[in-house]
Amino acid sequence: MNKIVIIHEEYMRLKEQQKEALERLSRLICVYDDMILQQKPYLEALYTESFGALEQACYASYVQEAALRRKIDLVRMYLNRDAEPDFGAIEEQLHMEFQEYEEELKRMELEHQTALMTLSGKVLSEEDAKRLKQLYRFLAKKLHPDLNSEQTEKVKGLWQRAMDAYRMGDLTKLEILSEIVEVDKIKTTEEDKKAEADALEYLQAQLNKTWEQIASCLIAIEQLEMESPFKFEKLLHDPSAITAQRCEIQERKAVYDQKIKAHEEYLALLLCEKPMYVH
Repeated sequence: MNKIVIIHEEYMRLKEQQKEALERLSRLICVYDDMILQQKPYLEALYTESFGALEQACYASYVQEAALRRKIDLVRMYLNRDAEPDFGAIEEQLHMEFQEYEEELKRMELEHQTALMTLSGKVLSEEDAKRLKQLYRFLAKKLHPDLNSEQTEKVKGLWQRAMDAYRMGDLTKLEILSEIVEVDKIKTTEEDKKAEADALEYLQAQLNKTWEQIASCLIAIEQLEMESPFKFEKLLHDPSAITAQRCEIQERKAVYDQKIKAHEEYLALLLCEKPMYVH
């Protein structure tokens, strides 16, 4: 009899610990997902709004300066052979060599336009934003693979739709998904399937697994905080720091622009006074 009582007490203790651990894990999962799905796109857009156009212009000057240096090298190759430079061939060569840089400039322009669209989108009220997080956390408890080891195709599909809705800030869609999940009564654990004889061992194994997941989640959040754009969050909310950063980018661009001017002058002299520059 005493053994049964002890087993029952141990079972209840483990069950309570697992409940608390799962609650903590669900909170951490929602923190991580919020960083990835909500905060990251917003901070990236904010960074691009603050510095994107300047960085794009700076990069364009960098590419132009590098291309001019390469053009001078190619022209000199012709002149050193006492040949007339074939500017058509030179431009074709430059296009091939700098195509990757041109693609990067296009990507930066698209990123800038996307950022402006993101920041001009609908902003949820404080109450709706709170409700959005509540619904997402509810759905995470029911559907997230780290909280539910058995993932049917239906559950996977619902979870993907939940993440998409949260990313878009679609409160209505999350409301609908929550109703679907509530009606279907989707199980959140396998506990009900286990026989009592295996309950203690099963619960202990589940608790150990949950603590491992908590540790992994904490590490993932910490790593995110050190990565872009989160490492710029403080900067992006400091007007004086933004101004200083913009000035630094402009100064870098000015250096490239000075070099561009010098290269253009040198190239003009090289073509006008050929004997002086041929070695």
